[in-house]
Amino acid sequence: MSLGHWVVIDIETTGIDEATDQIIDLGFLHFEGTKLINKFSSLVHTDIPLSNTIQKLTGITQKQVDKAPKWGAVLESLYEQEG
Repeated sequence: MSLGHWVVIDIETTGIDEATDQIIDLGFLHFEGTKLINKFSSLVHTDIPLSNTIQKLTGITQKQVDKAPKWGAVLESLYEQEG
């Protein structure tokens, strides 16, 4: 049995409310079988202040998010990924 193509996705957010919280970190690993063929990772800028709880949970600081590209730029980079 072949595993084919598969992807592991990791997303970190400002909280758990899909109506108000936003993505602050997006990453994936793309495999063909057991061979890693592509990877992507980016922090995402948000105007929502990160709570101390989220910073401790994710290890992502407010300073890092403030310097990160906005969602549109991250999404464009993501679309440029092959496959």
